[in-house]
Amino acid sequence: MLLCGLASGSLATMCNASDRNALLAFKAQLIDTEGALNDWDAQTDCCIWTGVTCDNTHSRANSLNLWATCRNCVRNTSLIVDLKIDGSNFGASLSGLTALTQLSFTNLQIRFRFSIPPAITLTNLVSPSLSGCQFSGPSIPAEVGNIVKLTDLSINGNQFPGGLPDSIGNLKNLNSLYLANNQMKSIGSTRITLLKKLDYLHLGYNKISGPIPKWLGGITLTGLGVLSGELGLIFNQFSQPSATARS
Repeated sequence: MLLCGLASGSLATMCNASDRNALLAFKAQLIDTEGALNDWDAQTDCCIWTGVTCDNTHSRANSLNLWATCRNCVRNTSLIVDLKIDGSNFGASLSGLTALTQLSFTNLQIRFRFSIPPAITLTNLVSPSLSGCQFSGPSIPAEVGNIVKLTDLSINGNQFPGGLPDSIGNLKNLNSLYLANNQMKSIGSTRITLLKKLDYLHLGYNKISGPIPKWLGGITLTGLGVLSGELGLIFNQFSQPSATARS
């Protein structure tokens, strides 16, 4: 069963036509086995569609929230990407949602693996979350560094063995970064040390090996947020320092 946030607008609100068309084009790329998006109809106001929220001033879609709850999410079939869709084009229409500040896909089932869709690079995004969606690539795409308004970024339960790109250093407003369970074999770029507003960093449940990098000590977590300066490295494959190194 797919559970999604409901729009906060009223029936009197009429969404922006380009936003409605972008959302319908996205729906056309999905196989909705349980009819979770049946209310995404061209004849109705997209501001009251499942998972869509619009702002009250301009009736622009500013939040898209789709997530599935299931006993075995590997086999969940509530909402899956159509096999006919080229992975490089998946979600391309969402780039038309220029007022979007929040984007959340959780356990969206993809029958083949490809990298994060282009919508993630929308410059107004503040807190995108792409969790358990089977996105993959050599590392997290460098385009993420273009979303300079980001305060919170959650990309977990995917496959990015190379970890972070150098462009992560561009995200000067980032407060929390959650990268657990991404099959990471390396943290990636050391430019994460440039993020002076960072308060929470979770790299647990990956496959990072070797000694814990000394440069991690250069990350200054503010301790000002809800999570109060937490660095999570649990369940990796870090090695113990040798007796010589300890001495």
